[in-house]
Formats: sequence, C-alpha cells, structure tokens
Amino acid sequence: MDEPITSRWVGFAWGIIALSFAMFLTGGALSSIYRPQRAAVDEIFRPAIESGFWHWIAGFHYWGSAFLLVASAFSIVWLFLAGFRSRARKFWFPSLLFALICFSLQVTGNALPLDQHDVRSANVEISIAAQAPVVGQKMAEFLRQGATYSDSTTRLWYGLSIGLVVVMALVWLWQFVLLRSKTGAKLDIFDRVLGAMVVAVPICLAAMLPRATGEIYNQVDASSLAANPSWYILPLHCLLGLFASISPNLGWVGAMLIPGVLTLIALTAPRWALAFSPRKRLGVVLGCSAVLVLLIAFSGVNPAPISGVQPVEIESVGKSGPPIDNDLVLIGSKMFKKNCTGCHGIEGHGATAPDLRIISKRIQDPNWYMDFIRDPRSKRSGSTMPGFPNLPIEELKGLADWVRSRNP
Repeated sequence: MDEPITSRWVGFAWGIIALSFAMFLTGGALSSIYRPQRAAVDEIFRPAIESGFWHWIAGFHYWGSAFLLVASAFSIVWLFLAGFRSRARKFWFPSLLFALICFSLQVTGNALPLDQHDVRSANVEISIAAQAPVVGQKMAEFLRQGATYSDSTTRLWYGLSIGLVVVMALVWLWQFVLLRSKTGAKLDIFDRVLGAMVVAVPICLAAMLPRATGEIYNQVDASSLAANPSWYILPLHCLLGLFASISPNLGWVGAMLIPGVLTLIALTAPRWALAFSPRKRLGVVLGCSAVLVLLIAFSGVNPAPISGVQPVEIESVGKSGPPIDNDLVLIGSKMFKKNCTGCHGIEGHGATAPDLRIISKRIQDPNWYMDFIRDPRSKRSGSTMPGFPNLPIEELKGLADWVRSRNP
C-alpha cells in the first residue's frame, strides 16, 4: 500500500480537477441567463448562446462536460491497471463516484437547451428507467412529471442537475485533498503538460466544432421517442434492445440490472482485484472493451451526431385511413392486453410508454403500425420498443386497428 501512484496519473488527475472547476464556472455563468421554462429558453437563452461571449461559453461547457466524462472513465481504467497495492487504491472510490456523477449530469443536463432531439432523448432515457421492475413506472412518472415532457420536466431535471453539481463539488474537494497529500509522486514537465492537455482538448474542440444543437422542441417532440440515442447513453440503449429482443419482459435486465451489477462490481474492485497480476488486469480491460465494441457494432443502433444539427425523424401524418374494422379491434384488444399493457397501460395511456391516443391522432395508416410492431426501428431508429416479427398477419391487423381506434 506504500507504493507511490504513477506521476503520470497524478498529472492527468490534476487536469480533471482543473477542467471540472472550469465546468463549475461556465455552468454557473450559463445558469445566470437560464430559466427552466420553454418560453424563456426560446426567447432569452437560445438567442444569447448563438453568438459572442455566451456562444463560446456554451460551446466550451458542452465539449468540456463531454470530455470530462470521457477523461474520468479513462482515469478509472488507468487506476485499475495500476493495481490496488499502490496508493491508487485511495483514489478508486472518489474517482469512480466522480465518473458516475459526470454520467448523471450528461443525462440530466442534455435536455436543458430543449432542442428537439434532446427532449426526445430525455423521453428515451425515461423509458429506459421505466424498465425497472416494481419501481420503474413510478420512477418514470416522477422523471416526466406528467403525461408528456413539459416545463415541469425541465424544472425537475434542472433541479437534479444542480443537486448533482453540489455532490460533485464535495467529491471534487475529496479528490483535491487526496491529490494534495497522499500521492507520493513528484510531477515532472510531462506530467504537467498531460494535465494541461485535459483542459486544452475541450478548448480546441469548442473552437473547431459546433456543439450539438437543433430546433426547440414542440408538442410532437414532447411525447416522441423517435431519436437516435446520444453517445453517452448508447451502451444502455443497446443492452435494453438486446434483452428486449429475447423477451419484452427482459428489457429491464439490460437497462437496469446489468449496469447496476457492473457498478457494484466496480465498487468492490479493491477487494477482488487486489491480487490480480498486471497481465490479468489488462485482460479484464481488453475483454470489457471488446464486449462493449461488439455490443454496439451488432446492435444496429446508430448514435446521434455529437456535433452540429441533430436531426429528428418527422413522421408523415396520414390524412385518413381505411375504415376501422370492429372485429379486428376485438382481436387487437386481446393481443394488446397480452403483450403491451406492461408498458402502454391497459387503455394505451397513463403508463411509461408514449400515449397511443396522441400517436393515433397523427397516424392512421394501418400498414405503418403493422411495420412498426414487426420492427419498431424500421420506423423509428431510436425506438426502445421490442419487435414482434412473428405475429400472424390477423393479429398485426388487429393491433393496428386497435391503436387507430384510440383516436378520440
């Protein structure tokens, strides 16, 4: 336990400390012109960050928060490779907690500019939370604060972001004290340059690349899940889709159980990895990386662009559809109760999935619903709904007409 931690990691960690402090400053500055209401964001905040000083602050904060998550995750991997017989062990818990907070801030803070894609992404993230057994529906209702995304949702997520920043400040102070007193490492010029690069990278990104943006959300976006997942949520999205493809009732395993178990395993790493050799630790890192790459590569999910305008899918609205067949509606009602009520509710609304009354107002084409039920991603590339490719045609028609009949 007395082995000094590598000075390279210490230099890198000081860079994370400096970048996170810069995020506190720029986030506080942006909060001075931000109000968590759609009208205020549209009339004041968004015009302000389109040019001049606020434009650069918003760009640096966007890229800085993204890079802070990447750097904190890399820091965790670095500590794991260093082993737990060195002073790296003392930094494990604050560093891991810091990375988890960075991820949570990405989730809550991403929706605050109220871009179309950001609001739809928030709906996707709420739908992922809804997959948890027992508490999932209550959690989704709390996070949404209503039937669809609204100012109440924005106020809640803004409040959660502020709360997370307070917790991050405490962890930041913990890490700062440890770095000041317990590293046993002397920094050379390369260590200092490495730390400076952690701050320099987001500055360069802000200067060269526009942050992700888009039009402000509208009523359709408020209830839509049609959005490619953002980069930080992509692994959870892929896990959800993988297990939901096995069974619609298993989505929560990928969305909640596996991430939770992996977090617990990471928290206990100083115990189970204490005697691991450097080669074994490297094997764990490479194995986990390979699984993550394969999961994303074979999921068929495309992430949203991290820079520039993030497009959203505009579904065509059918002017009219063929008459609804009451016999098919009866068949569809039985199939819906058998397969769909867990997410959509008994009447197609009031649960964790989108309100089918709203969707049926916009779309009355039965063929669209049949294609969507077979393969949701054929119509909505970011959909978290499992597909039902093997349903008989009569049951597909029944489900389509039952959903169409929800139009009041």
